[in-house]
Amino acid sequence: MSKNYELKAIGNVFKVGSGGPKIQNDNNRLKLYDSTQTNLMKLEVLGASEAHDAINYHNFADIRDISHTRLTSSFTYNDSGVISVGDPLKVHDFIFEVIFKVTTAFTSSSANVTIGVTGDTDSISSGGIVDLSKVGVYHAELNFKNSLTEKQLVLNLDNGSSTAGECELFFLVGPWEYN
Repeated sequence: MSKNYELKAIGNVFKVGSGGPKIQNDNNRLKLYDSTQTNLMKLEVLGASEAHDAINYHNFADIRDISHTRLTSSFTYNDSGVISVGDPLKVHDFIFEVIFKVTTAFTSSSANVTIGVTGDTDSISSGGIVDLSKVGVYHAELNFKNSLTEKQLVLNLDNGSSTAGECELFFLVGPWEYN
């Protein structure tokens, strides 16, 4: 006979098993703690295979599909304006996704970054996909097809008069073909 168990919470904390770890909802972010709820624990994830799967930021170098390119860049509050990212996109390149890692929060809540190409700096994303005023990792599916000519991928940073702030980013780019 099998037993059914249910998760029970006290406030915004779930305990997993007797003496097990605790999961906390902290401002819409899940945190995994040890049983004493004093030390954060590591969460292991497999390689992402679906659009909304969890990913491990530190394993980007392990992406083995050689048909894909990883474009990386970074910027700080001092880099306000248009910032070029990597080599120009080739005809038929497809930007699958972008991941932002805000390592130091920007001091202005109005700081914003758009993604585009030279001459149209918000053609891929008009902003709002990353909160630069909060440290964290942000992911967005872009699904941008570069179809006619080589174009330079750019960011347009409005630092909102921030006096601090740093961000790393990663784009996954690969080929696409006409059907």
